[in-house]
Amino acid sequence: MEPDEIRRLFDLSGKVAVVTGGSGGLGKAAALALASFGASVVITARRLEALQEAAEDIARAGGRVLPVSCDITDERSVQAMVRRTVEEMGGVDILLTAAGIAKRSPAEEMALEDWEQVLATNVKGTFLCCQAAGREM
Repeated sequence: MEPDEIRRLFDLSGKVAVVTGGSGGLGKAAALALASFGASVVITARRLEALQEAAEDIARAGGRVLPVSCDITDERSVQAMVRRTVEEMGGVDILLTAAGIAKRSPAEEMALEDWEQVLATNVKGTFLCCQAAGREM
């Protein structure tokens, strides 16, 4: 397949993508890729300052981007993020949940609080984002 054919097949023009964990790593890379295929992108992380560089990179590449501070472990924060996405970007078409944490410790040594934080971010946070975004899709 030719590159132009691939671009046409995966054209995301007019679509809105929400990417959690969009300030770095996999989330930032995914947001840049989605924007390069034409999607408007909402990137989220707990700290707005952490999103600024990623937002600038996406905008520099020609993408439309909205950085939104969001604690995905908090239902109200997730609902506010989705509400803002709908109000400012017109809806939600794609959700990519890249936010996640890991605590590097053997299970028999890990503090329960650390385990609960991992579950809250990686499982509960993903659920809350899927639930809130799904209601708008």
